[in-house]
Amino acid sequence: MAKSLRLLISLIGLSFLLSSGSVAWASKEISVEGEHLVYEEAEGVARAEGDVRLSYADMQMRTAFLEMDTERQIVKASSDGKTPVTFLWRGQRFEGESVEYDFNSGRGLIRNAGGRVDHLILSGEDLEVLPVDEALRRGVVTAKQAKGLERGEVVGWWQHVSVTTCNEPRPHYRLTTKKLIVIPGERVIIKQPRVYIGEKLLFTYPFDYIVSARRASGVFLPLPRYDGTKGVGLGISGPLSWSSGQAEIALVAWSKIDPEGSLTLTQRLGDDASFFLESSYSYSEVDDENRWRPRWGLRSEKSGWFTEVLWSQRESVEIDDVAGEKRYKGTLWRDPQVTVEGPWWSDAASGGWWRLLGSWGRYGEEGLTTERRGAGLDFYGEGASTAAFRPFWRATYWYYDYDDSDSESQKTTDLAFGFDWSAGSLRLRSTYVRRWVDGTSPMKWDRYDETETVYQRVTLPVSDQWELSLRGGWDLRDHNLDEMLYQLRYEVDCLAWELTVRDDRIRGDDWAGLRLIIKAYPESPLQFQEKEIDEPGARPASIPKNS
Repeated sequence: MAKSLRLLISLIGLSFLLSSGSVAWASKEISVEGEHLVYEEAEGVARAEGDVRLSYADMQMRTAFLEMDTERQIVKASSDGKTPVTFLWRGQRFEGESVEYDFNSGRGLIRNAGGRVDHLILSGEDLEVLPVDEALRRGVVTAKQAKGLERGEVVGWWQHVSVTTCNEPRPHYRLTTKKLIVIPGERVIIKQPRVYIGEKLLFTYPFDYIVSARRASGVFLPLPRYDGTKGVGLGISGPLSWSSGQAEIALVAWSKIDPEGSLTLTQRLGDDASFFLESSYSYSEVDDENRWRPRWGLRSEKSGWFTEVLWSQRESVEIDDVAGEKRYKGTLWRDPQVTVEGPWWSDAASGGWWRLLGSWGRYGEEGLTTERRGAGLDFYGEGASTAAFRPFWRATYWYYDYDDSDSESQKTTDLAFGFDWSAGSLRLRSTYVRRWVDGTSPMKWDRYDETETVYQRVTLPVSDQWELSLRGGWDLRDHNLDEMLYQLRYEVDCLAWELTVRDDRIRGDDWAGLRLIIKAYPESPLQFQEKEIDEPGARPASIPKNS
């Protein structure tokens, strides 16, 4: 069989060389494997049956039946009625009843196609493959959409397509579109999709929605929120994407104040760096009005090292430490601030990880301008765990130096340790949090206090899809219950809805929010919460998952 296979490849390759008149075919090997291979030399046709596999450059095909015209350089594949034809294309997987592809022209057709791109599951009518030149000529893609593609490359053109990340036959959510464009290995362009929750149409997205292979995205959905100062709000947020960047737009209407809005733009500068611009029109209790508050800068991440250079004007800073008492509301200028975070290194002795931290910045606050330099160490560890018990700890040390004679330095040490445990169906998390401070800062936003707090979280499964979680924070210094946090979560296989209500028992800074988590992209939830929930001692997201 192996000898017949090598002969078949040789004949096909020779036919390509002689008929195409192009030496390009000589450097691209076509490989065909199958249980039964036949080559009809007089007809110039090769046939294969069984578990047939074809490989050519960055394309692979798997099918039950395959026929190749070696003179016209056309391959046809069809399924056996049980297993569809599989077409792998630069890491993207497509399936169909049959596949036809012309190696000479770059045109192809996948009938009744379905596929997977990253975490997306797609299904629709016929998927047409065509050269980028022809796609431009026919108006399938625009010059902007084809940017970065070289002459001779191909794109996919798909009609009446449904897109989701849910595996069920009736997905919990989906996007549908009349036209979809596949840029192999780069992005998928969904033309003005309709957004459904279950079978209910919510709205039609007014722009093209682009899913990049480089990043995760959310979609526009209106969600409610609540803030003790701003009242009840309804917000909408979502992305506008292009090949090398993305913009996030958010709008919120409030019952007590004027509407707020923001625009966040990110533009990649090569593989390791990006420029960002964030401009928000938002309310601050300090100003008691809505004002434009821009932030911009550069970010870089390479070999585990993260660097950010940030400028901001009239930034509304609101700090409520997870460790308890510290509370700050004010307006800050960063001109600029430089932050460096090193990669996490594993420590065999403790079974944990550690990294280096650094910062420098020039800040303006209420008429005061100050420079700050900082250096720090960050530690995280987990003990040996069982099904019912898992210990954890985290410690962060910072040394800050200021160009102010009255406040030359400030040293802070934050410690959190505790354990996750279970009691029957209950899941519990107990955490002790402590901060030590030596020195002070000339700036109010950067002036830390010593704290000592205990947090207890209890999670109760209500059913297979519903769970209720409560967390309390007890101040060991003042003997007060600082806060109560209530969370109700509804979860199915591909998404989760999470309602959060925070009751501030000391300062009355209550808020509530709802967020939708697409489980394929948990790091990019669509949310309308006044603040992020910080879980003391949580494993840092930047530690490699398999470590």
